[in-house]
Amino acid sequence: MIPSSSCQQWPPDIPAKPAGDHESHELLHHSSGRDPRVNQAAQDACKELDKRFPKNVYIPVPANQDCVANATNEAMLVVTQLIAAANMS
Repeated sequence: MIPSSSCQQWPPDIPAKPAGDHESHELLHHSSGRDPRVNQAAQDACKELDKRFPKNVYIPVPANQDCVANATNEAMLVVTQLIAAANMS
């Protein structure tokens, strides 16, 4: 467990929004259905994975998977659930 004192908001220059803030719904209303911050985090994570596990050494299964799309889609499911939970409280 991470101590709460070590948790920081990311990115640090964006103030936290209170639960139920209508701007939180803007995450889900982009034309692609993806938040650009989530997509950027997915790109960064996949780039790091490619550095640590080069595809010429470690073959992804299935070989034709799209790391960024998969990571973004999975993260957006979590974002949607978190927004829904925040709006219920």
